[in-house]
Amino acid sequence: MPPPSFVPTSSPAKVIAACPFLDADEIRKALQDGNIYDSTEEAPIQANGHTAYICSYRRSDTDEALGKLGTTASNVAPEVSLHSVQQRCNGTVMPIDGAGDASMFCASAAGTTIFVAKRSHGEVRAAILGLTDDPAAVEFDAYRSLAKLVGGRM
Repeated sequence: MPPPSFVPTSSPAKVIAACPFLDADEIRKALQDGNIYDSTEEAPIQANGHTAYICSYRRSDTDEALGKLGTTASNVAPEVSLHSVQQRCNGTVMPIDGAGDASMFCASAAGTTIFVAKRSHGEVRAAILGLTDDPAAVEFDAYRSLAKLVGGRM
């Protein structure tokens, strides 16, 4: 049997990429989507004095965007980051228990945002997964599953 193509990270000492926190196939399975997706690590960007790492997910056959995962490490309290993400939500905010120190998802006409923040390795790690899916077509358990996967790996 060939080795798996994706090996998830397990609470790395330092955040240096986003893609190791969530595989495209894990998103597909959680959303119960029959399409095949690829993931690509983008160049890191500087945001608010911190480095943000971005992983983009696209359909293999059409190159249609599925979404992006952004990860960063800082000293901003998880609750403060959560409040900031909630303020930017133009839809329904639902808390997610058990994914990190602060987590939620926002469902809007523009898609879905899943946010997880967790204290780990002496810093606060935050991840935002933005999906272009139709939130009305997806069960809440799918979002909870994705949040817990990412949170468990932070």
